[in-house]
Amino acid sequence: MAYKITKKITPNPLPETALADVEAWKTAYGSYHGSQAPCITAQEWTLHADGKSMIVALTYEDKDTCEKHQATEPEDYTDIYDIEVMGEATV
Repeated sequence: MAYKITKKITPNPLPETALADVEAWKTAYGSYHGSQAPCITAQEWTLHADGKSMIVALTYEDKDTCEKHQATEPEDYTDIYDIEVMGEATV
């Protein structure tokens, strides 16, 4: 059964100005954030209402694959971004 994790990704330090849309955020902060890994079956990007954070939802084949992929996050990633897991669910 497919498994989805949704995260709020906020650059650290927090930008002074809001960005206009998803593409502007991706240009400023990168378009990857784990979403291009072969184990991802679907991805959704939504600019948070503050215009400074991105909501990224990644869908995997199953929970085990999700957990393995999440464990590969670079060590310094949380030095650059504040990550808040907003939800995890079987879909």
